[in-house]
This record gives sequence, structure tokens and C-alpha cells, in this order.
Amino acid sequence: MAQEPVNKDDFNRYVDRHDHQHAALDGRLARDMVPMAQYMADQRSLERRLRDIERDVEEKSDSDALSTQTSRIDKLEQRPANVRNYLIALAGLGLTLLGIVVSAYFSAKGAQ
Repeated sequence: MAQEPVNKDDFNRYVDRHDHQHAALDGRLARDMVPMAQYMADQRSLERRLRDIERDVEEKSDSDALSTQTSRIDKLEQRPANVRNYLIALAGLGLTLLGIVVSAYFSAKGAQ
């Protein structure tokens, strides 16, 4: 089956739409990503708070103090996982880059 050549205007409209979609995705990814330094600082802060809470729990034998400290630990453990969000953002960025490479490949192949 022979394929008909693509009209140049149709191809340009497709490329413009494709670029617009990737620009929107790149903007969303950039807005949702957290810099690695900020993520590591947050992790260190969380670890310090957990150590402090565990130390406080060990020092206090009063049942009221123990229940307060336990509830604080539970709240910290229920925080959303930044690692998951970071990996999702990296995966999205990888897919975007893959899309750009594939688009460039087909553009170069079509120009030959």
C-alpha cells in the first residue's frame, strides 16, 4: 500500500499542536517538581523530628505524654511521600524527552 505524502500545512499544524502539548506538560512538571536539595533538607528535618519524638517518648513514662507523642509520630508518618511525587515527576520528564526524540526522528525521517 502506497502512502500519500503529507501536506506541508497539515504537518506544520500537527507539529505546532504537538509542541503546544509538550509545553503544557513541561510547565506542569516544572511546577510540580521539588528541587533535590529541598527534598533532602525535608528528609533530614523529618528524621530529626522523629528522633526527637522517639527520645521524648523514652523519657516520659506518663501515659498522657506517651499518647501525645504517639499521636505526633502517627501524624508525621501519615505525611504524603515526597519520594513518590519525585519519581512520578522524573518519569513524566523522561516520557516528555522520549516524545521529543521520537517526534524529531519522525520529522527527520519524513524530510528524507
